[in-house]
Amino acid sequence: MSALDLSMPLSFEAFYKENLAMIRRLVQKYRYFDAAADDMVQDIFLLAWQKLPQLRVPSARRAWLLTLARHRCLNGLRGKRDMVSLSTIDMFGEESMAWGAVLAAPDHAESLRLQMGFELLSEVIAMHQNPERRRVAQLFYEEAMEVREIADICQMNVNTVLSHLRRFRLIAAEAMLALIEERNIGI
Repeated sequence: MSALDLSMPLSFEAFYKENLAMIRRLVQKYRYFDAAADDMVQDIFLLAWQKLPQLRVPSARRAWLLTLARHRCLNGLRGKRDMVSLSTIDMFGEESMAWGAVLAAPDHAESLRLQMGFELLSEVIAMHQNPERRRVAQLFYEEAMEVREIADICQMNVNTVLSHLRRFRLIAAEAMLALIEERNIGI
């Protein structure tokens, strides 16, 4: 946490400097780069600054800002639904053990296929039998949380979270294929 006193009023400049690196990393995980990343970061900080008086628990400012930023990034992507969709891959950055998302859909049909895949994945997560692994998968895939955040929330070691994700992927791949065959979905 920052050295800034959370109970004292905050200037926009201090708020911005305190959180810029964190928000920029999050925005880049959603594959916003260059001018698009700068625009998204600016939008997030303006929105957060406008909504900051509504924050009831000042000590939750960082988590609140991350949640607001995630939603803003996702809403930005939804606005470009025909051009961009979400498919996850394993990707480790230098600064963290976070797993990122790659955005790619060359056309509307591909976007719809990726959306269908995401819906099937959500269904597989909901049906998963191991409650700890199901929770980790929900936080990672549906809430777009970083591995470290999931470890903190679930009170697990980062490597345990990674292990749950790896095991879930093995099981989920087979379950998704079974759902595709069962529903006769053409891919």
